[in-house]
Formats: sequence, C-alpha cells, structure tokens
Amino acid sequence: MVRNSFASWEGYYGGGMARVVVLIHGLARTSRSMRSVENFLAGQGYQTVSVDYPSRRASIADLARDFVVPVLNDLAQQDHAAVHVVTHSMGGILLRSAAQQQGLGMIDRVVLLGPPNAGSEVTDRLGSWYLYGLLVGKYAARELRTDGTPSQLPALPDRIETGVIAGNRPRQFPVAWLMPGPLSSHDSKVSIASTHLPHERDHRVLPVDHDAMLRDARVHRHIASFLATGSFADGADGPA
Repeated sequence: MVRNSFASWEGYYGGGMARVVVLIHGLARTSRSMRSVENFLAGQGYQTVSVDYPSRRASIADLARDFVVPVLNDLAQQDHAAVHVVTHSMGGILLRSAAQQQGLGMIDRVVLLGPPNAGSEVTDRLGSWYLYGLLVGKYAARELRTDGTPSQLPALPDRIETGVIAGNRPRQFPVAWLMPGPLSSHDSKVSIASTHLPHERDHRVLPVDHDAMLRDARVHRHIASFLATGSFADGADGPA
C-alpha cells in the first residue's frame, strides 16, 4: 500500500517569504537523482522541497495523489514569495496528474526536463517485456506508452508559466537505438516531439542525454533563467 512520504524538506522550515522550488524525480529514480539541481537552486537562493516516491510500485494517478498532492497542499497553507516546480521525466506526468486531481493554484512557474508528455517510444517497444517490468515496475512505467496516460492527461493550466527542456544527444545505447528517427531527434528515451505541451511558454533543445541533463550546467542555467523570468535565456547556452 502506498503511504505518504516527504523525502526532503531541507531549508523549508526557515520561515519568511521564501522562493520555494518543488523537485519531482523520474521513473526508477529517487530524490537523490535531483541532488545536483537541488544544490544549484540552493546556491541561487531558493529553498527546495524534494519529493520521493516509489515509482515502481503504483500507478501514475496513485503516485500523484499520495506523494505530490500532499506536498502541494502543505505548501498552499504557507506564505511564500513564489512556489515553482522542476520535474524530470515521469515527474512531469505526475505533476499533470496532480493538476487534474486538484489543480495547482499555488504554482507560479514550472520547468519540465525531458518530459514524455506524449509518452515514450521506448515503452512502446519494451513495455510488454517481463524484464522491463522487473527493472522499472509494471504499473506507472507501462502507462508511459505513446497511447497511454501522458497523452490522455490535460495540459498544465495556461496561467502557469511552463518551460520545457528536451535533449538531442543520446548516450544510453543500445536503448537509444530503440527510438525511431535519427539520434538527434531524442535524448535516448523521449523524443523531442513528445516533450511538447500545449500552452508551453518556452521550449529549448540542448545537446544532452535524458539522465545526464540533470547534471548539466547549461540545463541548470536555463532552469534559473526560466524561474526568474519565465523564459530561457540565450546566454545560458554556454559551456556545459
């Protein structure tokens, strides 16, 4: 049975009108995978709330209800200068599910990193395999087909400024070869086309891999730019 769990409230209980960023990791990961982003944002003066959830053990709707919604509800009871969200991969789908379940009235800006907003072609190819289910679970993971849950969820509310970062430098072979199209059209697991979302305010494609993007300095700079201004700055495309 899924239980509520708040993995990390580092810096949250400092009081005052803080700028808070909620971090939501992806499939078959933990909140530790977001540590590089978390540390960068802390250096930018943000307070972070890193959500941890058992991605292999429940459906997308259940994970959103039991792990994301409680964090957002708690933040809604507090006074903050701003509340933003940064997600990686399936974390963005959980956020959309949370929005469908209860709305995101307290959220100002969102950055989605490598989100399978229209599903993942890798899941189309491997989702029915026993080994795939053993590695990433047989619940949420198998919902990530291109005709699955992501394509059926509504987009994030238009009032929320949403930025999307996609990758076009796949590094995870042989998984990357399962993706259709040229290597420059995806990040190993999610196609650039699949990352788009209606009402997105900005979209940026960077030469990064699906998992490695979390540690990339260019991605960090673009996150900071969007959270501050609502757009990705061209000057953030400097050295990795």
